Amino acid sequence: MNNKSKVLIVGDSFSSQQLAGRYGWPVLLCEDFNVTNLSAPGIGQYKILKKIQSVDLVNYDAVLISHTSPNRLHTLTNPLYPLGHLYNGSDIIFADAEAKSDQLPIAQSLVNYYKYIFDQDYYNFIHRSCCQQIDQITKQTSVIHITNFDWANLYQFSNLINFYDLWLTNRGEYVHYSESANQIIYHQLKKILKELAS
Repeated sequence: MNNKSKVLIVGDSFSSQQLAGRYGWPVLLCEDFNVTNLSAPGIGQYKILKKIQSVDLVNYDAVLISHTSPNRLHTLTNPLYPLGHLYNGSDIIFADAEAKSDQLPIAQSLVNYYKYIFDQDYYNFIHRSCCQQIDQITKQTSVIHITNFDWANLYQFSNLINFYDLWLTNRGEYVHYSESANQIIYHQLKKILKELAS
């Protein structure tokens, strides 16, 4: 019989099982908890919100949400990647568009959008609105909010853990972190989840 606490993880590539390999913290947490991971590489805050809304949170002892940048352009399918590609369901970021601007005409159009049309205040507003809704629907839930981005001037969750400084100095191949940094994140989150789920 499995008596492990049930934990839901929702977020972008920094919490995705697909990019965790053997040493990423989302996979390591599976040793201690019964984990359902709905994270997907490259998704924006709106898609994170929709994934949270797609499940009944009362079925979980704790929820861990990895929040992303406001600078992703929402799209139903990402035109920078072919159907079936891991990132076809992701949202658009400037770096991807720029990297492909010599190969795909639409990529150059997206670069131009970012350079000449993108309105930071608008995207911050959309991001903040999604965060507010996430905060509201998880009020009765044992929840951990984390991010791996510079979070200055963005929505302030009451218990947000920011791993941005750790990522700047410990980039690697397991959910964008080194193996040792994943250990740090794993142990910190494991401790909090044990307290929340008890």
